[in-house]
Amino acid sequence: MEDKEFTPDEEKRFIKGFNEGYQLREHEPKLLDTFLKGLVSDDSLRLQGIKAGSKQREKELDREYLRKTLEQGGQGKEQERDKEWDR
Repeated sequence: MEDKEFTPDEEKRFIKGFNEGYQLREHEPKLLDTFLKGLVSDDSLRLQGIKAGSKQREKELDREYLRKTLEQGGQGKEQERDKEWDR
């Protein structure tokens, strides 16, 4: 998808979806998972953006978890990660 040139309208739709996916992953991850499971097709740019935004936020959560784990010696941090993901 990165190789394709978007029109300004297509780019706006993708970015809107990306931002929505990112925010939903951060604030309503269960709702987002339910929504994504119900999809039949992801051929729209907005839905592709939602998935990309969700993946981006998940990567950031993983990095935050690893950083905290390394800073605190890596012991007993599974519960903190679960708390962050349950938000």
